[in-house]
Amino acid sequence: MSFDIFDTLIMRTVAEPYHVNEIIRFKVEDLLGKNFDFPTLRIAAEESARKIKGGDVTLDDIYKSFAELTGLDEDTCKKIRELEVATEVELSLPREDVLAWFNELRDFYKKELWLISDMYMQTPDLERLLKKCGVEGYEKLLISCETNLRKDTAAIWDNLRGLEDKLIHIGDNETSDIQLPGDRGFDAYHVMNALNLFELTPFGKMLAERLDRKKSLYAGIFLGVVLAKKFQSPFALNEEITAQAGRIVLKNYRELGYWFFGTPRLTFILWLIQKTRADNIRRILFFSRDGYFLQPLYKFICELLNLKPLPSDYFYASRRAITVAALRNLDDTEDLLTLHFEGTLKKFFKVRFGLELDDATEIFLPVKSEELVREAIKNHAAEILSNAATERANYDKYIKSLSGNRDKIGVVDMGYSGTIQYHLQRLTKKIFTGYYFATSFNNRFGAAAEDRMRGCFTENDNYATTTCAVYKYQLLFESILTAPDAQLKNFDAEGKPVFGEPEPGQIHFAEIAEVHEGIKDFCRDVLKNFGDIILRVPIDKNFVDAWIESFIKDSFIVPQNLKAIFDLEDEYCNTMHGNALDFYRLTISH
Repeated sequence: MSFDIFDTLIMRTVAEPYHVNEIIRFKVEDLLGKNFDFPTLRIAAEESARKIKGGDVTLDDIYKSFAELTGLDEDTCKKIRELEVATEVELSLPREDVLAWFNELRDFYKKELWLISDMYMQTPDLERLLKKCGVEGYEKLLISCETNLRKDTAAIWDNLRGLEDKLIHIGDNETSDIQLPGDRGFDAYHVMNALNLFELTPFGKMLAERLDRKKSLYAGIFLGVVLAKKFQSPFALNEEITAQAGRIVLKNYRELGYWFFGTPRLTFILWLIQKTRADNIRRILFFSRDGYFLQPLYKFICELLNLKPLPSDYFYASRRAITVAALRNLDDTEDLLTLHFEGTLKKFFKVRFGLELDDATEIFLPVKSEELVREAIKNHAAEILSNAATERANYDKYIKSLSGNRDKIGVVDMGYSGTIQYHLQRLTKKIFTGYYFATSFNNRFGAAAEDRMRGCFTENDNYATTTCAVYKYQLLFESILTAPDAQLKNFDAEGKPVFGEPEPGQIHFAEIAEVHEGIKDFCRDVLKNFGDIILRVPIDKNFVDAWIESFIKDSFIVPQNLKAIFDLEDEYCNTMHGNALDFYRLTISH
């Protein structure tokens, strides 16, 4: 029995082989202390070596040409060569099911096992990699750079003529591992590599098409980690493993967190770390309820990166609580007329001011009803401002109960107009910098937005025309950014928070907590493999958009029993009542 090595017995935790050299680039730059285009120079060195030798080349041949091409001394080139091999070893892992075949054939069936590879790495290099992956007990290691016999030219298969009835080959490449040996009478068994298997699924096919099959290093890392988790087995799409043969169907909430939410959430935290550093922020306030899971995730990721997190607070805030507390005169209420609301005047007064008004008139803000609502506010001005003064005094007690530096503070929230940040500034007379998933062009800061607000995935965007998937499908992310407590209403006389009625997020809180455990699993896997190198890789927002869009459009990936966490209830605007995932899929279908 013979086995191909790469993508058959073992795989890498990056999506494409070329991503390996892009990672090595950072290590070489650290070694040399300067910018260095390793991927380009490494390719040129291999091409030069092949031209000189007129055939297959070893890694030693490549680095001889590399030294001539770059002018680097022999000792430095040896170090870079070692960086390449060490990185290949670090990024490799076994395909466990295929390795289990290998071990069974060796131990139970007593077969003689050969490894055959078209590769420039030499025997000592490959042996290191194979040992790390637990591949042992093979009789022969046939590497094209040492035998001058390649699979993709059929030279190795022609050389093995006479063994057609004795040799069965297992590999992933349809041509060099299957067709060419098959044409010569050898039995061959095809096992699909992880990426090709993934791209057979509706999700994978849509992602590949959306990316036009081009993958940045950022995409290669994030996709590579997911492939290693979900498609290590060539049988991942068999009906015995997945609920729908040929499709990705998530099994539980933790898997949902890993598979879907891990990519955008890790991206946001990495961006937050870098942006707060650049802005010299000294403390972060994570607004409730979005911050309930974001704050510990920020600390968790900093720990994995061996970084000291900035001091931070989980800060109780809501549009309802902060806007009322910031009211000092009737002019301040004009702001509330610009915020969207559909429902009765009674409901409006209840959710916006915390006051009872017996008026069932239907209103719609801000498109119409402004004058009607303005008149009602004027008629109840004394009551509104008296209540606001009480709530302001109570909110101030809460703020004063918090310790720590109050200068150079960043605030973190989902987005989008900076309403809470704006009114907090009015309430405290301090300036904050907001860090959001997305920001709207129709924000509270106008011309000052460039200094006051940062958007990870998009900035100053129009929701009606946005192409940013995080912004477009914001309710999916809001549905899991919740807390055990319901929406904050205000503070009592002791400065303690007072909450509203439980919402879907509280009803399904245990399930949402499992989603966040899956997000942590994903972050751990990425940072375990790539460490602080990930902070040097440019964030690819197009990949994140493509990932989200593909997820939304795959109607089978989230089974019915996992959909309840996307239920939402927006009391403040009185608009969204239902399941966000169903809503978006219905919108797309129309």
